[in-house]
Amino acid sequence: MKKILSSILLLQFAAFTFSQTWVSNPANSQIGFTISNLMVSHVTGHFKQFEVRVITLKPDYSDATINVSARIESINTGIVKRDTHLKSDAFFDALKYPTLVFKSTSLKNVKANEYELSGNLTMHGITKPIVLVVVWENKNQSNKKESAVFIIKGHLNRSDFDIGKKYPGVSIGNEVTISATIELMPIKR
Repeated sequence: MKKILSSILLLQFAAFTFSQTWVSNPANSQIGFTISNLMVSHVTGHFKQFEVRVITLKPDYSDATINVSARIESINTGIVKRDTHLKSDAFFDALKYPTLVFKSTSLKNVKANEYELSGNLTMHGITKPIVLVVVWENKNQSNKKESAVFIIKGHLNRSDFDIGKKYPGVSIGNEVTISATIELMPIKR
């Protein structure tokens, strides 16, 4: 019994010792999106305020839990009038639903530095599963500033989240392309 208890305590201590929390560096990170507009052009935008937090025990991130939150009020397409409309109850309803949240459920290595990231996205009060492609671009340890850079891509349907339901797919596309570059830095204890 003592051996079992000692083993459990040792495993818990090892997990605590080697676990690392990483957080996005706002200066070198962005979460963006693209959607078709009137079947002629595309609108791109991004969120100015967001945080990506990763907790992992392994240096290859294979066991990582990933949480993302973005402030809807920070949406930016470069046109103030459009941004105001997107924040209104016709689309995101930023007053009622101020954040979007992604929580990972699994991270699977597909090949070399490419992963499949599955998780639940909550947006506009609705939670749906989504799958993203993640490419681990590099890990930097120069200048004593450790960081890791990831490129993330994926798609979702805005209608799954009841966003802009008064606007059919002809005027505004239904499929939204997600593209992000995230530089993570470890939080030192």
